[in-house]
This record gives sequence, C-alpha cells and structure tokens, in this order.
Amino acid sequence: MLVRYRWAVLGLVLLLVAVAFVGFRAGRSRVATEEVRCLALQAQIGCTLNDGWDVSVPLDVSWTDSNGAFHESGRPDWVGC
Repeated sequence: MLVRYRWAVLGLVLLLVAVAFVGFRAGRSRVATEEVRCLALQAQIGCTLNDGWDVSVPLDVSWTDSNGAFHESGRPDWVGC
C-alpha cells in the first residue's frame, strides 16, 4: 500500500508541475506591444493608448529597448527628458 501511495503523490506532484509550467508559458505569451503617444515632463510621464486610455509611467522602471536589451532601472531613452 505504501508503494501505491508514493506513486499517487509522485503523480500529483508531476501534475502540479505540468500545470504550473503551462500557466507560466501561457502568461508569458500574452505580452502585447503597441506604439503610443507620450508626454514626458520632469516629474511625470503620461501616455495615451490607441484605445483612448490615459496611463502614467513610473519615472524609474525596468524596460526592454527595441534591440532586446533589458534595462533594470532608469528612464527609457524614448521619453526625451
């Protein structure tokens, strides 16, 4: 009976790992990019999305440039201030 219990636990652990992996992959593939218009001031950055929503961008943010290089902090170069 102990062997059957171990197989059940192993199967459950493998199932949980598979579900977590599938969820992670699905979440990563839903990243969308779009070109937006932004206004950058000394103390704030505001952008208007294509659907009309206005959003603010933190002044110190992690970001990836158009060449794929990751920047851990700082202001993106495209803000112009």
